[in-house]
Amino acid sequence: MAVLGAPREPAALIAAMVVGLGISTLVTLAWKISIHVAVVARTVAILISLDLP
Repeated sequence: MAVLGAPREPAALIAAMVVGLGISTLVTLAWKISIHVAVVARTVAILISLDLP
């Protein structure tokens, strides 16, 4: 994305989601959690933290 000149925010969002997915995968090995709900929760948290006009 950076090579094609995309803004930093979408790349940061994708990176945060990948890291969150990795953490969720590690957690679910020991304690079964819903990956679907974890992804939705992370998405909502990221959208709330954005400073939108």
